[in-house]
Amino acid sequence: VRLLNCTINGNSVTNSSYASGGAISNSSCPLVQIINCTISGNVVNGTNTRGSGIYNSSSTTVLLVNSAIVGNSTPNDAAGTGLHNISTSPKLMNTTMANNGVGGIYSDANSTPELQNSIIWGTVSGNYTANYSLIKGASVTSNGNIDASGVTAASIFTDDSNGIYTLKNGSP
Repeated sequence: VRLLNCTINGNSVTNSSYASGGAISNSSCPLVQIINCTISGNVVNGTNTRGSGIYNSSSTTVLLVNSAIVGNSTPNDAAGTGLHNISTSPKLMNTTMANNGVGGIYSDANSTPELQNSIIWGTVSGNYTANYSLIKGASVTSNGNIDASGVTAASIFTDDSNGIYTLKNGSP
């Protein structure tokens, strides 16, 4: 599956117990490429919610390039509101994640997302590798990563309060 130059916005998934994949739900798909896309404003409702932006499972190979996962939500601010991974290790390149409730990325023990030159402005739960990235709350500067100590959304994005996630001049 290849999504190119798209916007996926305003979708809702509701289930009384398990609900996942508000915008995209991948399971056992051999390859998913998401390039130059915006995934925003999607909602998952239920008592056990996952991945309002993207839900990946079962060794799906996922590549996100030059994309934004922003403004997705669940009523219970579950882990991985933006990106939820089960037995899947997606690669994010030049991708921005922000304003997805408290849960940016969640990965189980069988998942290790790779972040390359990306901004993840939300919680990252589980293992991951990062190179040349800015991750909220992370102070590790190895592999060219940027120390996020003292950095705020307002110091990174042009106008985060209005959903404009382009980098402002002088952004770290």
